[in-house]
Amino acid sequence: MTTAVETSGNVISFVFGDGSDVTIIVSKNAGRYRVQAVRFEALWLVIDELTRRLREYYAREGSETSEDESNEPFAVSFNEALPLQDFFVVVDLYHACRSARNESLAKLQCKARQFRAVQKRLLVRFRDKNPTDLTHLDKLLKGAFADVTGESVLTEGFELELAAIAVALAAATRTVLCLISRKFGMNEDEEKVLTAYLSPIVNDTPEQGWAECTEASVTFLLKTKLAKGGDRGGGGVPSGFGSGQPLPMLSDTSKLKKHVSAVCERLARGAKLISS
Repeated sequence: MTTAVETSGNVISFVFGDGSDVTIIVSKNAGRYRVQAVRFEALWLVIDELTRRLREYYAREGSETSEDESNEPFAVSFNEALPLQDFFVVVDLYHACRSARNESLAKLQCKARQFRAVQKRLLVRFRDKNPTDLTHLDKLLKGAFADVTGESVLTEGFELELAAIAVALAAATRTVLCLISRKFGMNEDEEKVLTAYLSPIVNDTPEQGWAECTEASVTFLLKTKLAKGGDRGGGGVPSGFGSGQPLPMLSDTSKLKKHVSAVCERLARGAKLISS
């Protein structure tokens, strides 16, 4: 849910339900639009909608003034440096939260095993025809249960936090894809190819996460379509895919960030995702 608040004739701001805001500033003379926000991931929805409406508007204007040859063609472009560091901040936040969630899950499994072990020992005592003293097993059971309950609350909190960050990462990825496309003048087919490798779909599980899949995909892209010397073929799949085993979780995001930067550098040098 967003709320639009117009502050002046050439400035309009949008406030999202989570409190983040996005502002559009229109240049009165240069015909440029500046979109800014405190949070990088908040930009995507406004940029996408602004681009769509501008295209519709100028398509309509172009059809009405098609006989006027002085009209310059409308184009959406991005001429500034790509804000990759802002994107990487969201990537790092996602990876840190996922690591914390996985660590909490491991602790929960360990404490659950301890709880089951105490339960089994108690059952053996209760089934004994000549029962003996519990020797504080009841207190151990209560303590183990409290540990499991406490850790499960922490794990649930990490799950909720990770779900929210996954949404932010998806939006941040769509933002950077949009800016890369505008920066290098990609057509629709090239955008689809890039989106297939740098996917905005964040479907996380404890065994397999967005970071591992994206790192493998982007590495494969650099070795094939964006390889130095031209496309070396697009056959095959990235190493690890289709093996039936999940890709190992990344210890950090340094390689992923390095490879995403390398993709942008090669595109800046004129590399193409689709051979002509």
